Amino acid sequence: MDRAYNTAPAHTAPRRSYLSRHWRGELSLTRTFWLNGVAVRLLFDALATPQVETLLGNPSRDPIDSAYLAGVLIGISLILWLWQLVGLWRCARRHSEFVGVVVPLLIVAVLAHYTYTFTQGFIPGFIKSFNEQLEYSRQSR
Repeated sequence: MDRAYNTAPAHTAPRRSYLSRHWRGELSLTRTFWLNGVAVRLLFDALATPQVETLLGNPSRDPIDSAYLAGVLIGISLILWLWQLVGLWRCARRHSEFVGVVVPLLIVAVLAHYTYTFTQGFIPGFIKSFNEQLEYSRQSR
């Protein structure tokens, strides 16, 4: 009884960052879906939408600047989607059989929807806007 007890674990692993824990699927499914999925996507869309509207709605804008801005927004969006979906997929697979099957199927369905919307809406709109901006810049020279 005269021995002191060590309450600290013998080996403490360094705590991973929040982004890393999400990526590995270590967070709760609720937090992963609602906070990292829905809330982060809504925040990104709220910040990116005015940029896209400016990009598509201003024919006097330099087409190279527009293409650069579109590339940056698309790149950030794709990286964010990848982080969100991989984390959600891995988190769901750690849960019961039902959730582990249904959530990945829903992810595939949502991904298919957004892929269709992106290819049928944004890309043609951007190409049309880019051509208008290019024509406008040629006329103003």
